[in-house]
Amino acid sequence: MSHQTIKVMHSWDGVWRGQGTNHERQTFNAELVARTLFGGKSTLVWFSARGLDGTIYHEEVALLGATMGPDLHMTSANSNLPFVQQFSTIAHASESSKNEVIFHFGNVVAWDTFRETVAFEAIDPQAIKVTFSWGLPGEDFAERSSVMLSPATRELPPECPLR
Repeated sequence: MSHQTIKVMHSWDGVWRGQGTNHERQTFNAELVARTLFGGKSTLVWFSARGLDGTIYHEEVALLGATMGPDLHMTSANSNLPFVQQFSTIAHASESSKNEVIFHFGNVVAWDTFRETVAFEAIDPQAIKVTFSWGLPGEDFAERSSVMLSPATRELPPECPLR
């Protein structure tokens, strides 16, 4: 894992809020809480997307960190899938011109299976963009949901499991 990727991940530490749009073009309020663990060895993330009426569209807890090799992995449990996902990185922050880390699950070009990417982009110290792209079996792979988040001054939401 590159020094730049670690720097990008550490910049997420804290509570973030914003408003985004999902795959059904519904507006949602999002919250992201990130905690750097064990002196920077990994990052724990909680993400929630709620409709304007309070309906939970998506909730997720993920652990991000380096493997024994050069790769960065993300293990995620979320409210939309009946299994835990093991993501690998497609691109580290040092491999692109952006301060972005992209994780993938499955083969993004395989037409006959579920596949997904989650991209975290540190726009600047005051903004993180989170983008979810996926394709169901027999469907095109495309960006489906995104949100721009800003640092929040309010304390942790009560439903957040990270304390």
